[in-house]
Amino acid sequence: MKNKMIQNEINHHDVDKIEAALSLFIHQAQFQSVDEKRGLHMSQIYLLRTLALNKGPIKATRLAKTLGLTPGAITYQTNGLYEKGYISRKRDEEDGRLVLVEITEKGYEVLHEINKAQHRFFRQLLERLGEEYTQQFVGMLEKMLDVGHDILHERSQL
Repeated sequence: MKNKMIQNEINHHDVDKIEAALSLFIHQAQFQSVDEKRGLHMSQIYLLRTLALNKGPIKATRLAKTLGLTPGAITYQTNGLYEKGYISRKRDEEDGRLVLVEITEKGYEVLHEINKAQHRFFRQLLERLGEEYTQQFVGMLEKMLDVGHDILHERSQL
């Protein structure tokens, strides 16, 4: 019984460390030099990436659901991106109450800059890790992706 309690404490501690490290890691990779120059928040970057994958206008309400945001939050996020020229907004011709949102060329350009900054960050990281640690790191990421995929598949079966 005592070993199980210790194992649970270790697992919670390890989970906390992994969550903190991954969160910081993602933040550093995504915002290396971009947030200072462009004033973007992580949620705005995710929003731009979602729009880029959509390849065409999307209803703001659908975008909010996709990103797990409230209508108010999506309005706030899109306002900032619209003011910077990264997205366009227009009313739906059939239903004037609906707003359609689409990434602009300038939005694609800023995503390209973000991707280049991330690539530079990861290249520098892997160069400093060296070949042996890089292979271990890649192996662990692949294993985590496989296990994560299995977990999501199991959840979808419930």
